[in-house]
Amino acid sequence: MMLENIISEGQFEYDGKTYSVYAHRDSDKKEEYNKHVGKTWTIFRYLLESQEGIVRSLFEELKDEFAMSINYSEFKAILHDLVMFHDIGKTNPKFQTKKLDNQTLINIKIPSEITTHHSYLGAFILATNLMERYKPDDNIPLLTLPYIILGHHTRLQNVHESSLADEKFENSLPTLLYLFDILGLGHKKLENIINHLGDKYCGLYEKFLDRLESTENSSLSILYNLVYSYLVMADFIATSYAYKELDTVKNDLYKFNKRIDQTILKRMKEKFGRKQDEYKKKMNENELNRYRQEMLEEAKENLKQALESNKRVFYIKMPTGGGKTNTSLSLALEILEKKRANRLIYALPYINILEQNYMYLQKVFDLEEPEEIRRIYSGTETIFDGGDEAKEKILTDDDFYNYPVICTTNVSLFNTIVKFSKKHKYRFSSLANSIIILDEIQSLPAEYWPEFNFLINELAENLNIYFIIMSATVPSLEKLKHLRGQDPRYEKDVCYLIENPDGYFSKFERNEIKTTKPPTFDISKDSGKDELELYLKRVCAENFINGNTHGLIVLNTIQTSQTVYDIISKLSEKNVWKADVMLLNSTFLPIQKRAIIEKINNLQDDERTILVSTQSVEAGMDVSFNFVIRDFAILDSIEQVRGRCNRHKEKESGNVYLIEIRRANRYDHAIYDKWRIENTRDVLNGGSLQYNFHAIEKYYDRAIDYINKELSDGFKLTSADNIKCWNILKFEENNSQRNKYKDVFHVDVIEENQNSFSFFAEVQAPFGQFTQREIKYILKKQKESNIKLVSNEKILGKGIINYYTTELEKLKSSDFTVKKIFKREMMSILSKFMFYATMSMSKEFLDIMFENNKIGSFYIIRDEKVGDSPEKWYSMDRGLNKGFLNELYEGCNVI
Repeated sequence: MMLENIISEGQFEYDGKTYSVYAHRDSDKKEEYNKHVGKTWTIFRYLLESQEGIVRSLFEELKDEFAMSINYSEFKAILHDLVMFHDIGKTNPKFQTKKLDNQTLINIKIPSEITTHHSYLGAFILATNLMERYKPDDNIPLLTLPYIILGHHTRLQNVHESSLADEKFENSLPTLLYLFDILGLGHKKLENIINHLGDKYCGLYEKFLDRLESTENSSLSILYNLVYSYLVMADFIATSYAYKELDTVKNDLYKFNKRIDQTILKRMKEKFGRKQDEYKKKMNENELNRYRQEMLEEAKENLKQALESNKRVFYIKMPTGGGKTNTSLSLALEILEKKRANRLIYALPYINILEQNYMYLQKVFDLEEPEEIRRIYSGTETIFDGGDEAKEKILTDDDFYNYPVICTTNVSLFNTIVKFSKKHKYRFSSLANSIIILDEIQSLPAEYWPEFNFLINELAENLNIYFIIMSATVPSLEKLKHLRGQDPRYEKDVCYLIENPDGYFSKFERNEIKTTKPPTFDISKDSGKDELELYLKRVCAENFINGNTHGLIVLNTIQTSQTVYDIISKLSEKNVWKADVMLLNSTFLPIQKRAIIEKINNLQDDERTILVSTQSVEAGMDVSFNFVIRDFAILDSIEQVRGRCNRHKEKESGNVYLIEIRRANRYDHAIYDKWRIENTRDVLNGGSLQYNFHAIEKYYDRAIDYINKELSDGFKLTSADNIKCWNILKFEENNSQRNKYKDVFHVDVIEENQNSFSFFAEVQAPFGQFTQREIKYILKKQKESNIKLVSNEKILGKGIINYYTTELEKLKSSDFTVKKIFKREMMSILSKFMFYATMSMSKEFLDIMFENNKIGSFYIIRDEKVGDSPEKWYSMDRGLNKGFLNELYEGCNVI
């Protein structure tokens, strides 16, 4: 009865006295244990019941597969026990006195060997409860539930790593003995349980693992992830309501699962419909518009038939510039109207196109930020009116994906699925009942395509998710069964919404590759630079004479982009063309990138302009040029850049040229995997560099074949083995890339072959690159801090970083929430002064080189190191200067 009394009353009796136990304590405020678990269960139940059909369906699948004897009502009762016991270890008097300053227990004698660790104690007590009240022999999957408590403060647990009766049990035994005494359970009961665990449980655990090994079903793994997500979300939210009444929580439940309701949907449809009507009026202005509309209508018609067959994963193969965004949104509205989906998540690979698409979605659907639509990434603006409580709610909603419509990155989305730390799993349950649009899917690491394909389909089926996957260069996913030892059991059907994409690709041929054999230029020599200069002068002049006024030159490395920019600028200065020359590479700040793209989008037809860029301009940017020069690269990259040439068919045809840049014996395209370059050469080796849709398919077929035969040798697991690890809950214990060599489930969402570092440049940024909220915030902080942050309508990077570090020092001893709010508010401002660079340099060397000029994970380039002269480290017009790095670290390569 003592245990029940703690759960219901927040009290226990000891030596004839009654003591209160707390779940939280802050100064003079305290929350009793029973109130916390009561709030947690209220929120947990609300989240669970909002997805009742999903949870019940998963349970019924498990019941059939494992021949379970309990029914769904009993399962829900067990989940109630899980919530009630998740923090039961906090009732330990040592935890109460040491962690929560519970002075009422100060006189209780506590043995010195007692610890304050509490998650294991909750897991142990739930396990004993399951052993006593149910028949675990007949309900094997229930043995996963204690592990949810075990990891609810850290990460989802690998159930193969601990039996709850191993060294953790030995280390926790004194605390368990003491806690069982305090809870009134008694030593004798514990002795029986110990014997039970030592014999019955351990034997059952081995049976459990053996039974898991035979499953080919992902249902248990998905349910395990789902229940964990419910618990960590509910626990977090309940903690934020620690000193409020339960009725307040009940009244606010609707805030914890914000979805697209009928009112929002009606507005989205009406606004989008008006946009479509305007578009149709312009149908005859450009012949490509008619083909775009044809593809949209074909995709919608095929979607309707697919939905009737209960399909949930759809692929759109469209040529670059074919209107993928518009088509995907039209399809999403169709699904929202016809199916039980009520959230839209749009995921993209790059932040610059995320911002672009976010603004389009907000406008085309007429949605309000942050209540109805939100962009979620590292630099998300989090400056809103209201006190700390209102701001904390926004941060929590960001962490939980709690918005009707979301724009986020592919990395953020897929980490929610394939990574297992608590911060990632907050969002897992939020994916259920959603439509997820995946743009530029080819950006995900190719070696993990089978796992992505499997998980996308399994999550779609089990969590009622509808995936719309699109790209101009999407691989033939139905052939993934041939990749990395894929098992036929894990094959998935592919539903393409454009039946004959090759026909549309031919209609979207807006340019021609003029090169038959790419000329090579060795720019490590002056003679090579001179030859390159003559080539560029000739190609640009020919195009300008023929009225092709807008040119794009795309290089593979930052250093080469700067070299070519110098060449083109020199030619322009000699009044050869009188062209406006711009440079864009990955080390440019977001404010610079945005300004350049805006300028390109507003060019007049007669303005001669040349943009020199790295791959920063490739995917998703809706910019168009009359002619393009591309340093040789992998085929998907070449195709993406071709999509920027004569994008809207402004002219009859655009001109594309391929060249090869090298420095002595090293080609610049060495930044790509050698086998990808060789694959591209093989596909294009027909006497001409012209290629069509079938050549792209051939390229991916060869890629799949190579990964299957060669690349997979570097993995411990085949894709089938990896998927099996997912199914049997054998998850990675951390997020290390080294897990690919272990017998645990592991998928990397981004390739980590090189070191990527973040830098903050102390430059001056114009007001126009900040929102009104950000400017107002900065002016307010300048007044409060007496630190100069603004001058001549420019934001001073030096002042911003000074203010940030000064405030962080002041907030050292402040509440975690206060620090979190400050950091997130500042991040959207800081991010405008930050760029990322991939270098062949060690982190240790950079740490030494920057000495005290480092805050957290980013390095600070001070204002005295900013400028256009060769000795400076950073230039607003050129980006990062590799020259200074080479002086300190010979052979450093910046990509």
